[in-house]
Order: sequence, then C-alpha cells, then structure tokens
Amino acid sequence: MVTLDRESRVLVTRSAPVLLDEAPVLDMGIIGLDALGCDIYVGPTLPESATTTLISKESLDFDLGNERSAYLLLLHPELRHVFRRLS
Repeated sequence: MVTLDRESRVLVTRSAPVLLDEAPVLDMGIIGLDALGCDIYVGPTLPESATTTLISKESLDFDLGNERSAYLLLLHPELRHVFRRLS
C-alpha cells in the first residue's frame, strides 16, 4: 500500500496538448484520451466503461500515485501508451 503525503490531482481530457504548459504550474498530472476512438465508451455506468477500466489499469501500471504531478500519460487503443514527465 502506498501512502501519499499530499493529494494528487489528475485531469483526464481529450485535449491534452492544449494543457501541457499548465500542468506543472497547476501541480497536476494529465491523462490524454486524444488517440482513443469514440467506441471506447462502452457503457453509461462506471463499472461498464472500457475507458474507466483502461485508466485504472494504466494508472497502476505507470505508478501514477507516486508521480503526483507534472506528468502526461497518453492512452492509445493499441496499448502503446506514452508517459513523460513535464517538469
């Protein structure tokens, strides 16, 4: 179990490039859905959503809880996700 000494803020968006300059200043991470097609939204409720499942899995795989802020994670349907630090 990971214990964080401060809160992490993450913005999930389809317009990640627009927010790249603000992420380090606003002390937040960005998860970009730009490359995902509209068909990724399978269900109207949280447990049925393929997007929610993908975000949850990749957040754990990339250990975003320890990154805390100033990062960009671009999700791609072919699972070639891109992670980079912005600071």
